[in-house]
Amino acid sequence: MKKISRYLKIFGALLIEGPKWCGKTSTGEHHARSVSYVDDKSVMELALTDSKYILSNSYLQLIDEWQLVPSIWDAVRKECDRDKNKGKFILTGSDFWHKLLLF
Repeated sequence: MKKISRYLKIFGALLIEGPKWCGKTSTGEHHARSVSYVDDKSVMELALTDSKYILSNSYLQLIDEWQLVPSIWDAVRKECDRDKNKGKFILTGSDFWHKLLLF
């Protein structure tokens, strides 16, 4: 937890990746003020329409299972480039899904 807190003071966004059920989401929720669960159908549909629609102004925002809509990565990157404030986003994703997206 201390490492994550330290990194959030240095970077605009942080990626937590690992296997299902290892505590990624719980860890991110511990730090976040708002959460978007991309595996929720309505959130996914909104993100598929335009990924920036799920970005919140309530930082620190956790975006869980971001890899289900890969364009979220670019939306977060662009927001971090636009606004240089640190500790805006935590992206969590299961590497199982990430590997599926590579094929």
